[in-house]
Amino acid sequence: MSKTFRVQSPDGRTFNVTAPDGATSDQVMAYVQQQHGAQGQTAADGVSRDALSDQYYRAKVEGRTDDANAMLQGLRAHGWAPLPPNTQQQEALFQQTNAQNVAAQPALQTALQGVGQAFVNTGRGIGQMLGVVSPQDVQESRRLDEALSNTNAGSLGNLTGQAAQTIALGGALGAGAKLAGLAGRAIPYATSALTGGAFAGSQPVAPGESRAVNTALGAGLGVVGEAIPAGLRALSGKAAPAVSIAKQDAIATAQKYGIPLHLSQVTDSKALQTLGSASKYLPFSGNTGAQAAQRTAFNRALASTVGQNADDLTPAVMDAARSSNSAGYNALFDRNAVKFQPDTISRLGAIWKQAGQDLPPDQAQVVQNQITKYFEAAQANNGVIPGRLYQSVRQTVQKVEGQNQPSKYLVGQVRKTMQDAANGSFGPQDAQALQGLNQQYGNLKILDKALGQAQGANYTVTPANLWRLANTKYGASPEMTDLAQLGQTVLKDPIPDSGTAQRLISYGALTGGAAMPHTLGPMMLAGATAGRVLNSPLAARVLPYAGQNLLLGLSKGVAPAPYLMPLLAVPQNRVGQQPVITGQQ
Repeated sequence: MSKTFRVQSPDGRTFNVTAPDGATSDQVMAYVQQQHGAQGQTAADGVSRDALSDQYYRAKVEGRTDDANAMLQGLRAHGWAPLPPNTQQQEALFQQTNAQNVAAQPALQTALQGVGQAFVNTGRGIGQMLGVVSPQDVQESRRLDEALSNTNAGSLGNLTGQAAQTIALGGALGAGAKLAGLAGRAIPYATSALTGGAFAGSQPVAPGESRAVNTALGAGLGVVGEAIPAGLRALSGKAAPAVSIAKQDAIATAQKYGIPLHLSQVTDSKALQTLGSASKYLPFSGNTGAQAAQRTAFNRALASTVGQNADDLTPAVMDAARSSNSAGYNALFDRNAVKFQPDTISRLGAIWKQAGQDLPPDQAQVVQNQITKYFEAAQANNGVIPGRLYQSVRQTVQKVEGQNQPSKYLVGQVRKTMQDAANGSFGPQDAQALQGLNQQYGNLKILDKALGQAQGANYTVTPANLWRLANTKYGASPEMTDLAQLGQTVLKDPIPDSGTAQRLISYGALTGGAAMPHTLGPMMLAGATAGRVLNSPLAARVLPYAGQNLLLGLSKGVAPAPYLMPLLAVPQNRVGQQPVITGQQ
C-alpha cells in the first residue's frame, strides 16, 4: 500500500512524493530523486534545471507571462518539470494570487474592506493587550491583508476607518471636557494628545514593534495636529492689513450700504494712497466711472437716513423727506398728549433757577419765557399738552434756541427736558417711532447744511464735510454718524491735490505729447493697467486681505489635522513599514 509523503528541501522547496507505506527516510529521498529528478541537474548544453526553475517562478511572480512560458518550454525541451518553488517563491505566488483577486473586485468593495480592516485591527490590538492575540498572530494577519493594503482603494478605506475612530474618540473626549466644565487654551491640545495616544496605543504590534513608542508618538502627533491650524490662524491675524480701528469700522459701513471702495481707500499705506490719488489723472484708469459709482452709492445711503430711495439729493427728494417726516410727527402727536412728570417739573425748576443765577436778567427772562410757554399750554388743557400743540410750542422754542444768544444753551436744555417728557408720555411703540422721527429730522437738518455747500449744486455732498455737521446740535442718527465717519476716514482724499499732475497731462495732450516726450504713451498704459486696479472695488476687497484669507483658508483646510496626524503613529501607515515580497532570491 502506497502513501504520499511531503518533503521539504534545505532551500525551502516542498516535494510531494508517493512511496510504500513504512518506507524509511532514505527510501523516501530516493523516490524524490526518481520522481522529481536530482536538484542541480545540468544538461549537456550547460542549461541548469535550478536556474530555469528560478527564472520561471521569478517571471511568473513579476507578471512577465511570455518570459514564464519561455522558461517552461525550455524546461520541457530538456525533459524537466519545474522544481517545486522555495518558501519565498511560494509566498510571492500566494500574494500574487491574492492581489489578482483583489484587483478583480470593484474598487468600492475594496475600499469598504479597508474600512472594515481598520476596525478589525483596533479590535485585534485590544485583544493583544488582553493577552488573547500574540505578536505572531498580528504578523500573520498583516501577511494575509497585504494584497488589500497594497491597493489605493484598500489603503484609502483603511485610513478612512482609522480617521472615523479618532474623530469619534476626539469628539467624545471634547464633549466630556465641556460637560466637566473644563476650559482654556490647553484643553484642545490635551484632548488631541489623549485621542492620538489612545488610538495609536490600541493598534496591534508585531515582533520588533513597541506599543509604548506608538502611544507616545500618537500623543505627540495629536498635539502637532492641533497646533497646525491654530498656528495658521495666528499667522492670519498678523497678515491682516495694518488699518486703524476707525477705518475698519468705516469700511464695514461701506460694505453695509454697498458703497464701492478703491484699493488706496482701504489701507493706511501712504505709498498706495499716493498712487491711488495720482491714478485718477491717468487716462483710461476708470477713475471717473469709479468715483461716480461711489458718489451715487454714498448719496443713496444718505437718502436712506431720511426715508428716501434716491441716487441724488435733489430738491424734490429733500422736499419729499421733509413732508414724510412732518406727516410722521402729525400722526404721532394726533394720538398722543405730553404729560408733565415729577422729574420734568424738577428739571425745569432747576433750569429756571440756573438762568436767574448765571445769565443777565434779559437773557434769564428768555429762558424762563420758554418754560412758561409749556406750562401755559398745559394749564389750558387740564394739565396735559395735546400733541399738535406741543409740536407747535416746540418749534417756537427751537427758533429761539437757534439764535446766537447767551441763553442758547439753557433754552436747548428746556427743549430736551420736554422732549424727554414727550418720550415718557408715549407708549413703547410710539416712543420708538418718535425717536426715529427726531433722528430723521436731525439728519434732514445736517443734509440741508451740507447741500448748502459747493457740491450741493450737483445734488450731492462732500463726504468729508459731514463729520463736523453730524456732531452739532441737530443730533444725527447712528446711521448718519457712521456715514459721516466713512466720509472723513475713507472717502476723503488723504493726499493734497496741487493740480500739477492734471496740468502736465493736459499740456501733453494739447501739444500732441511734445510737452512730455515719450511719456504720454506709458501714462495711458499705466492708466489702463495699474490705474484700473487701484480704482477697482474688487481689488479693494481682495488684495489687502489676500494673505490673511489664504492663511485662514489653509487653517480651515487643515482643521482635521488633530485627528489625522496620529494615524502616522500606526506602524503600517509609516513609510518603509509595509513589507513587500518580490519573489527574488
